[in-house]
Amino acid sequence: MEQRSHPRFIVDSLDISGRIMFANKVEILNISVGGVLLKTDKRLNVGTIYMLRLESKGKLLTIPCKVVRAELRESHKDSIGQSIPIYSAGMQFTNVSNEQINAINDFLKGHVIGYQKQEHTAMDKISDLRLYVRFLIKTPDQATIQCYDSYKMKDISMGGIRIESYYCLEIGENQLMEIVFPGEKTVKFSGKVISCFLLGDKEPKQYDIGIEFLDMSDQDKEVFKSFVKSL
Repeated sequence: MEQRSHPRFIVDSLDISGRIMFANKVEILNISVGGVLLKTDKRLNVGTIYMLRLESKGKLLTIPCKVVRAELRESHKDSIGQSIPIYSAGMQFTNVSNEQINAINDFLKGHVIGYQKQEHTAMDKISDLRLYVRFLIKTPDQATIQCYDSYKMKDISMGGIRIESYYCLEIGENQLMEIVFPGEKTVKFSGKVISCFLLGDKEPKQYDIGIEFLDMSDQDKEVFKSFVKSL
């Protein structure tokens, strides 16, 4: 604490918020040309649009998806005995171009191993009321969901920030983040997690997280410096 090279200012009373961009690994349960059913250790919000990224054989397929159903599926213990919830999410592909539809078809051709037999429900329907056959597929090399999670700012300095988040971050990992200052001025940056502590016994769980700045554009640096000088 005494070795900090920049003065730190407490700003939790200013209600400054921000967002962290996550790339959560997911498991594809089944997929069609209209949507996907997947498993993830992060609850996805119904009605929210996320980006699904499927990487396989050197090719990348990115599709915007809207969550139409999300529910707790199971749970397991991590290495220190904490319970990790696993969710399932039914997602509908949205705002896809003809090029993306062709790319989805090509992906299915290279990965299908069978059909998913099930009763049709409301989540199987898309805007034009057609139903799509769901396929079981070979696991892609990597499947991730890109999403943003909000956080609250606790304190700030020219070298980094301390935040409060519902999401536990691994020390040493790099994150793409942004800060929204009063007046809707936004600063984007990449940061390194240098600390992460569970805050008491709050439910849902919350974490106190220290972030060190790694990279920020010159324009965003000026906005950031201007705000810090005003404190």
